[in-house]
Amino acid sequence: MIAVKDQQDTYFRNFAELEKRRAAKEPPWLQAIRTAAFGKFAEMGFPTTRNEEWKYTSVAPLSRVSFRHAADYLAPVSVRKPDLELPPDIADCIPLHFYNGLLVE
Repeated sequence: MIAVKDQQDTYFRNFAELEKRRAAKEPPWLQAIRTAAFGKFAEMGFPTTRNEEWKYTSVAPLSRVSFRHAADYLAPVSVRKPDLELPPDIADCIPLHFYNGLLVE
């Protein structure tokens, strides 16, 4: 259980860092929702096998995974010419780049 507690402490540190990075970039309503949700997590912590809904599921393996904010995984994107010839009706469209399911601006 100590490893889970250590991981939970990591979440607290990461959330504080996220709040600093995103404070000016997000609308207040989103900040309020995120803060309330994290407050609930801070109050309840990770579920344990003592919780009825989680009695058959241990979250202890999460303590062995080092999670980071998704922005830390974004790879630099270089604009390149497509490898295939595009039809004329879509050749002038604006390309969108995604990395791990996130839009890269």
